[in-house]
Amino acid sequence: MNLIQDPFSRRTFVSGAAKSFLGVSAMSVLGGKALAVPGQDASKIKQIATAHNVIYLYMTGGMSHLDTFDPKPENKDVMGLTKTIKTNADGIQLSENLPLVARQMDKVALIRSMFSTQGAHEQGQYYQHTSYTLRSSIRHPSMGAWLEKFQGRGNPTLPGSVMIGNDSRHPGAGFFESRFAPLMINDPEAGINNVKTNQWFTEERFHDRLSIAKQLDKQFAETYNVKNVRAYADMYDDALKMMKSEELKAFDLGNEPDALRAKYGNDRFGQGCLLARRLVEHGVRFVEVSFGNWDTHNANFTRVPELCDELDSSLSTL
Repeated sequence: MNLIQDPFSRRTFVSGAAKSFLGVSAMSVLGGKALAVPGQDASKIKQIATAHNVIYLYMTGGMSHLDTFDPKPENKDVMGLTKTIKTNADGIQLSENLPLVARQMDKVALIRSMFSTQGAHEQGQYYQHTSYTLRSSIRHPSMGAWLEKFQGRGNPTLPGSVMIGNDSRHPGAGFFESRFAPLMINDPEAGINNVKTNQWFTEERFHDRLSIAKQLDKQFAETYNVKNVRAYADMYDDALKMMKSEELKAFDLGNEPDALRAKYGNDRFGQGCLLARRLVEHGVRFVEVSFGNWDTHNANFTRVPELCDELDSSLSTL
């Protein structure tokens, strides 16, 4: 086979080499443009993100699919004590632990064929956030970083992506510039820390100190004019825009009625889902809400229903 004369063979070789050695796909190597097939104009084919906003609810641990979204009523030995219920989507049954979600299954794309070879938590979480296996030679961007990279910011004064849960192992921006990393929020009810200055710290003092910092950084920035250094300055600019933005009200859950907040659940996950909804309404491209400790190596029939109560309430309200 002639790799030089046959463009599809050459393309296959480049794609395979990229996946093997770099951990990236040929699409990213070629700048996000799709490849043409014979008879089509390549200039008219582009890789365009179809999602404008995403809320990603991530259950850290190993959710029991048998007791949630993939029950096996035909196999009682596998199912154990869990019972199934009908949903408003024809032919789809869920576990009895998700009655509220069952009423909205016609809005859900349920995938029951997914599997992974990643058997450890860190490797599995990395795979779920990036679609690549964890390796020491490269750090891949998370989904939020990809979305912001190709779609831009939905709101110019707010972060492009937000992570609610403050997972220290989150892949962040990966090999993209650091400005594509998500804003980390540990407690959704606390909002963003350090966005308001103290009363004695006037705006004039603030700008004086910022000016001194820029002067100190000037020579270094000119000497090392590379994207990672420029990204560091961009983060300062983005922080200033956010501090002055009227859109910061998006982070204030106090603007929501108490009754609605109660529907989402009076816990960090439920309030995180409510905050995610508010942020998307204000243009934030990607919001992840993590739910820790979702792991049941034993006592499934006592712990799973308790965990599902929180999930069921929040999902049905989004």
